[in-house]
Amino acid sequence: LNWFSKMAEQFDDTRSDHGEEVRQEDDEVQRDDPQEEPQAPADVYSSIATYDSEPESIRVWRAEFEKRIATLEKEAEQKQSQQKGKASSELQEWNTQYTAQKRDRLSANKNEEAAFVKQRDETTPGNEWERISRLVDLSGKSGKCAKDTSRMRSILIQLKQTGLTR
Repeated sequence: LNWFSKMAEQFDDTRSDHGEEVRQEDDEVQRDDPQEEPQAPADVYSSIATYDSEPESIRVWRAEFEKRIATLEKEAEQKQSQQKGKASSELQEWNTQYTAQKRDRLSANKNEEAAFVKQRDETTPGNEWERISRLVDLSGKSGKCAKDTSRMRSILIQLKQTGLTR
């Protein structure tokens, strides 16, 4: 179709260049034979149409190519819909798994918190220094810039073992 339109434009350009001459010739023809009716100009585009037709092999190839493209597009759409379905099912599965893990963590944290609070608030007489030693880090590991707390640590350990005597 592009080739056809280019040829038509070229033909129109050549006709506009020589249009005056064609009209003069038409006038002369009419003058020579005034009783004869003017004939319509021959179909200008008929000669171009012969060049515009495609060979059969190209038309067959083009039809096969369009079929192949259509099948490829259909397959691509099917794959895309399958991937979307798979992704949505995986996302739903992940959501249920995440919700279950979150629920389990929440219950575990609540249980640990309850055990910690119970142990912290335990008020059995004579057990105070043991409670303090659990709350204070007595491992002796300290940073380079930390103050020396070895004396305090040794006092807490001694109080834990012997208790406070009055």
